[in-house]
Amino acid sequence: MINEVGAAGQMMLTLDTAIAQAEGYRLTISAERIVIAGHDLAGVFYGVQTLRQLLLTAGSTLPQMVIDDWPDFPARAADCCKWLTQRFRWRTCAPSWRRLKPSFPCCGWRATGPAGWSPV
Repeated sequence: MINEVGAAGQMMLTLDTAIAQAEGYRLTISAERIVIAGHDLAGVFYGVQTLRQLLLTAGSTLPQMVIDDWPDFPARAADCCKWLTQRFRWRTCAPSWRRLKPSFPCCGWRATGPAGWSPV
């Protein structure tokens, strides 16, 4: 357990092996508290990212809900072939991808020597 108790109005983070999928999580928002239960630490992390996304769109008043989510593919990636061919774009966008929780195949990249990487 990351945090076993959560008083009213607080957020509780916990591990729950009953959630079958790796990186999976259950986000429960009730009138009393917010609970994020993850299969593993990565699941808790992605549950927190979902909560952040909800706060950005709904503001400080969240509706009561339960979200069960997990990645569809074993590796999280981003579809970067369409426009991330310049090194500058890659460096600016890559840090924020983990908050978006992409879960779809990425194009391949190959080393091009000192110049960096290019799409395959």
